[in-house]
Amino acid sequence: MADAGVASRRDCEALIEAGRVQVNGRPVRTLPVFINPRADRVRVDGREVSLESSPRAVRESRVYIAVHKPDNTLSTTSDVESDSGERRAGDEAAGRGARRTVLDLVKAKGLPRLFPVGRLGFHDTGLVLLTNDGELANRLTHARYGVPRTYRVVVRGRVPADVLGRIARKVAASLGTDADPAAPALRPVPSESPDTTLHVTLRESPKLRIDSLLFDAGLKVKRLVRLAIGPVSLRGIVSGNWRKLSRHEVEVLLVSAGMSASAPARPTATGGAGRGSGHRAGRGSPQAARRRGGPANTPSQRMQRGRKTDQR
Repeated sequence: MADAGVASRRDCEALIEAGRVQVNGRPVRTLPVFINPRADRVRVDGREVSLESSPRAVRESRVYIAVHKPDNTLSTTSDVESDSGERRAGDEAAGRGARRTVLDLVKAKGLPRLFPVGRLGFHDTGLVLLTNDGELANRLTHARYGVPRTYRVVVRGRVPADVLGRIARKVAASLGTDADPAAPALRPVPSESPDTTLHVTLRESPKLRIDSLLFDAGLKVKRLVRLAIGPVSLRGIVSGNWRKLSRHEVEVLLVSAGMSASAPARPTATGGAGRGSGHRAGRGSPQAARRRGGPANTPSQRMQRGRKTDQR
């Protein structure tokens, strides 16, 4: 279903669990669901779904895009899927409209429906991948495949050595035996600023996310930038801009996610290593940047609220 462009893999799983998917006329609700795409008939909300081509052609039609997400931008497909999972109360009534998403930054003809991989908070910035490759999106999203993320984080004040030690042990444990001793998983960046800048590489999971890791350590984040997802780097992409991944980048990304790179996307899918045709995105109005009110209930929300207070 994800390969056919119905939705992201995660959203397709939600459709199945909601009973909105039928296979050969019978509803399915329990995951996983295995089918033969050449023989079985799949319907979503009564509409038939098909790949319309051979598996090889599907691979060749896949698109992989790197976006430099700016501040005041959602890393989801729409404003309905906000960081808190809720629509902002009263925003429509106030005429403020929907907030900008990473999909709004990618303007080019002929692109298929794309889904973001690697979500970031509304005020966080950095690398987000967009693709219509459902299997790769799943592997990059789920912790069991172990694709690392790299961040640059600025936290308020000087961080004690014992706190840095506890964080370093957690991120090193997430990388396991694959950790590179020549590239520490946690590295303070020298600075004359009264704040502390950290370079962090970790494999995120439901129990270890960059926001909860820092929040649990009692650190107040002022700025968070994602520099890389696996082998794909943010380098060379200006904030608000995007580019299609090169053939080589797609190949190494597939390998890092445990997928075969024997049938990589053609140049028509990846577009080479050149800069995308998207224009620099505007900063957006203060109204568009305003977050939903009310108490913060998750580490990510509490960090975002604290960061916004610092910016004032």
